[in-house]
Amino acid sequence: MKRHLTLAMILIVICSSVFAVSQDYIDGYLAGYADGTDGQAALYTDTKQSNQSTNSNFAIHYYVDEFGDATDQGYISQEYLSYGTFSNSATTNSEISWYLIASPDELSFVIFEYDSFRVKGSSGFPTEYTVSIKTETGDIIRLYAENHSDRISISQRDQTRLLSELKKGQTLKIAIAEQTDYSPSSYNLGELDCTGFEETYNQLISR
Repeated sequence: MKRHLTLAMILIVICSSVFAVSQDYIDGYLAGYADGTDGQAALYTDTKQSNQSTNSNFAIHYYVDEFGDATDQGYISQEYLSYGTFSNSATTNSEISWYLIASPDELSFVIFEYDSFRVKGSSGFPTEYTVSIKTETGDIIRLYAENHSDRISISQRDQTRLLSELKKGQTLKIAIAEQTDYSPSSYNLGELDCTGFEETYNQLISR
């Protein structure tokens, strides 16, 4: 009897694991499909196609289309996910994971609340944010951003300013605050070590 109970418990655990993986795959596929039908490149990467410089904390990745196939459109991101915290009316200092998207056409932050739920916006009514950057010298830079899909994108007028700071190779502290009067969310992304960013970025644009 005990043996049968043990086998049953093992089967339940295995089935639960399989379901979780399957659901993650389905969620990822649907997100990629939605991006593709909206004319947006999906942000699911194949790590085998990453190209990292020896002394860089960043690597080149490639967007995939709605079928999951790699395109020739690249962007720069950290080698590994970064972590921070977020707060709103329902929680305080809960965990987030995030990564940067940097390319000649875009500078954005992709954030996952509770390390799982991707922060999304609306194309019709994009969420507005203030992105605050603190440099090693203590200077604070304020940038405007919007989320009209699934990433917080720096405005065109502010991209040059942020790109300049990233290229300095220093450590930046980043905080993002939602601009709303109704239960705003705030994100403390922590520190971003920009070592090797400029080298990797130059590799990307020279391709």
